[in-house]
Amino acid sequence: MKGKTMKKLLSMLAITGCLLASNSALAQPHEGFMLGLKAGHLDVDLAVAESDIAYGLLIGYGFGNGLAIEFEANSADGDLSRNLGDYDFSSSALYLAGHLYGSGPAYLKIKGGYFESSNEARDPLGNKYNYDEEDSGFSFGLGGGYNFGAVSLEAEYTKLETNYNLFSIGANYNF
Repeated sequence: MKGKTMKKLLSMLAITGCLLASNSALAQPHEGFMLGLKAGHLDVDLAVAESDIAYGLLIGYGFGNGLAIEFEANSADGDLSRNLGDYDFSSSALYLAGHLYGSGPAYLKIKGGYFESSNEARDPLGNKYNYDEEDSGFSFGLGGGYNFGAVSLEAEYTKLETNYNLFSIGANYNF
């Protein structure tokens, strides 16, 4: 499982490098509010759970100097292995994000902050297992993006907690 995670992270870094190598018009870091949607692959590193697609929402504020504060909420519904049922995963986090611009509108994004997550599992009949897990702590991410002005596109890797990694692509509206 860890080999797959490393391959995905290296792919994301390669895409980020290509974006940063572009030489379009000089972009400035965004100042103001942003609202975004994201979707991606939730990589679950647990023997009893399978990875799934996650969806998320981002609300933030850019300070115009490359720094931003971002609130992010993500959720996924996945299957437990061996047809044992399914699970719900949800997380919310508050990040301080740095956007490092090169000579064009492409940027590298680094973020870190506090997260809270919860997991709930059900058997095949929909009955709740005696398993609820809540976690909180430090979360971090690395990615890249392209600023088109009012809209920016981002691809990133986020370490949500010990057993959960999120690889996502998103679009933010900057206003």
